[in-house]
Amino acid sequence: MSQVMSSKDTRSEETKRADAARAERLAEQLRANLRRRKSQSRARKAADAGLDLTFLRTIPGSIGGALRMNAGCYGSYTADHFVSAKAVTRAGEVVTLTADDLNFRYRQSDLSPGAVLIGATFAPPKGEPEELHARMEQQLAKRDESQPTKDRSAGSTFRNPAGFSSTGK
Repeated sequence: MSQVMSSKDTRSEETKRADAARAERLAEQLRANLRRRKSQSRARKAADAGLDLTFLRTIPGSIGGALRMNAGCYGSYTADHFVSAKAVTRAGEVVTLTADDLNFRYRQSDLSPGAVLIGATFAPPKGEPEELHARMEQQLAKRDESQPTKDRSAGSTFRNPAGFSSTGK
């Protein structure tokens, strides 16, 4: 008698629930880790290394959020410097995403619902650290002149009209 291989999941329901709970705990740890990776501090560290991600300095939030919404300002979008990202799917699979996978657009991407970004690689242009830090200070001053950054608020609550970009592109 020949044996037939089945792709059917033969794990017990209890094992499946335990595996799902472990995957959710891992995903929450990864979400927390990426939330701590603020775009503003990454911009400063990149400038220290002579890499120009200065536009991220004025964007509050995490790198994961910047990727999901293709954050941008002062002539640059996150997608302009994006190479790849690693994510964990709801199924617990670690995948590598490219720009084609994310299909970046104005303030959006096609990141799968429930996917958790755990890392990203960028290829920014090079620059002199002193000049990059000076540019970030100028951008902060410009933002402070045009936005109520010293007042309590819910953050940026506007969206540019269709066909018009905040980056001038």
